[in-house]
Amino acid sequence: MLKSMQTYSKEPTPLLGYIFGALCGDAYLEGDAKRGVYGIVLKTPNKDYADLFACILEDWSGYKVQWRPISKPKKGTWKPAYRVMLQGKEFLNYFRQYFEKQKTFTWKVPKIILSANEEVKKGFLVGFFDAEGFCYLYKGYMTVGASSANLLGLKQVQELLKEMGIHSRIQKTFTGHYELRIRRKESIDKFMEKVGFGVLSKIEKADSLWFKAPLAKPNQGERYKIIFNLFRSGMSYKEIASRLGITALGVGSLLSYARRRINLCNLN
Repeated sequence: MLKSMQTYSKEPTPLLGYIFGALCGDAYLEGDAKRGVYGIVLKTPNKDYADLFACILEDWSGYKVQWRPISKPKKGTWKPAYRVMLQGKEFLNYFRQYFEKQKTFTWKVPKIILSANEEVKKGFLVGFFDAEGFCYLYKGYMTVGASSANLLGLKQVQELLKEMGIHSRIQKTFTGHYELRIRRKESIDKFMEKVGFGVLSKIEKADSLWFKAPLAKPNQGERYKIIFNLFRSGMSYKEIASRLGITALGVGSLLSYARRRINLCNLN
């Protein structure tokens, strides 16, 4: 049964937070009256990201999304990419009320996120870092960050991190963009434990760089093992979520813990 938009407009959830985070990054709102196309769109070369975003949109809205590979053009260079769309004028209007201007240089963290509880803010941050985040080693230490052309928006993201005890700095790059960087070890630990990534490729890279794994809770070990093995067997986010009765965002979150706790739980 399809769900009502009213449910989600009144009660912010981590899923809704994730969608807002993605809209401050790679996703965008599309309204084309000539073609009769309205909704939320994501175009990405990362199949795992497309899969996760599609699942989150469906979990939140109750509607089936459009998910397809982008066709190869007749001319010019081309790289494989995927297009995800939740179509509907009601969805377009719902999100537009929270974005005065959804432009690369002028987006702001929506007020509905700024006034929400910590779990919703975490969902927003996961969505934003899945879209714009990165991690690498700098002088032998791990750095987690996010890039944007919008300094004001990035400062708001910095404030959300600060509320969770995560220290970061913003620096201007030689390209004119800005990078938010987390480098202090205690802040890296808090980011990995409280926020993290949802997309598998970013989870794998972040976990490979993170030197200190937190202790696992013994009673959760079996669940981590199940999720890790299901994904390793080739199941998608949606298939795992359906099988275990959790959301796609929950699958991404648990996967990040599963990978770094697997040895501590003696699950090999």
